[in-house]
Amino acid sequence: KDDSLKILIHTKINSITTREEFNLIKEELEDRFGKLNKDILEYMEEQLFDSLSNKYKIEKVIENRLTIEIIFNEDITNIVDMGDLLVKSLKINKNFKFKSQDKKVILYIQKSYLNKNTIYESLNHLLESLDLK
Repeated sequence: KDDSLKILIHTKINSITTREEFNLIKEELEDRFGKLNKDILEYMEEQLFDSLSNKYKIEKVIENRLTIEIIFNEDITNIVDMGDLLVKSLKINKNFKFKSQDKKVILYIQKSYLNKNTIYESLNHLLESLDLK
């Protein structure tokens, strides 16, 4: 019974593709099990990030001890308004830094200032705010 419950929870969390779905599943799980712990919320944010990374064609995510580097593919770089992206990113998290390299935008995040959940939550809000035509 415990295994089938774990599988059900993982299946629900793995189905998250939007903030709205995130909130609905969070609410459903909290109604059933009470307040969710930090690890589950972090896992949910990571799943949402994975889904949004596919949707917005993130080419690569490089994580080391100090930073996370998000490389947007060239197609997305060409259609995203970079000024708008910078303004939105500053409103979401002042620790985001950008550079352009090989016709691609690269987003850097210093990990030392933020916990993992905050990083993923901020990244998710930024990706969801992209206005792609």
